[in-house]
Amino acid sequence: MRQPFLTRGVPWTGREMDDVQVNWTFTYNNLLRWGIPMDLSIKIANIGTPIAYDFAMARDNPTQIEKFDMETERMLPVGKKLGKFVIPVITPETLSWSVEKITGKKLDFRF
Repeated sequence: MRQPFLTRGVPWTGREMDDVQVNWTFTYNNLLRWGIPMDLSIKIANIGTPIAYDFAMARDNPTQIEKFDMETERMLPVGKKLGKFVIPVITPETLSWSVEKITGKKLDFRF
């Protein structure tokens, strides 16, 4: 949970830790009230809380790369945005899936 704070140079003090704990607990309890099982509520709160903090800090404390992107987008014509590209994560499973979709053959790339 520290990562969003560290990458943006925001101090990680006891107050922030308490705020994160309060927000995590609030999220977890709301999910339980909505009828989501306890294990799934924990997973969602563990994933969702850091993402929410990262989005909020991206707005308030952008990194150098985010500042560059914002400044570059301001120079573009109206209605144009910088293109974002996705870097695929290559694992034995994704490689096997790709080969199967292209060739129709099932290959196992695990050692």
